[in-house]
Amino acid sequence: MKKNIGDLDAFIRIWAGSYVFGRGISKKSLLMTSLGGLVMSEALTKTCLIYSVLGVSTLNNEISTKTGQIRGNFTGEITMD
Repeated sequence: MKKNIGDLDAFIRIWAGSYVFGRGISKKSLLMTSLGGLVMSEALTKTCLIYSVLGVSTLNNEISTKTGQIRGNFTGEITMD
């Protein structure tokens, strides 16, 4: 499967997945532990099935869709094609 998760997206997924995974372990919740593990595995492989189905990609700090692209940088400038 083609990579479709950028670095910032992967960082956020690792952080959020770790939190959910840890909460799942502390609460003994199989669902939370599984979801946290899934989110972290998506971040490590940089591949998201839902993004693939929707045609979305966050590689190179861009959000690409089938209809166009939205580019932005961390200074607040956004351009649309």
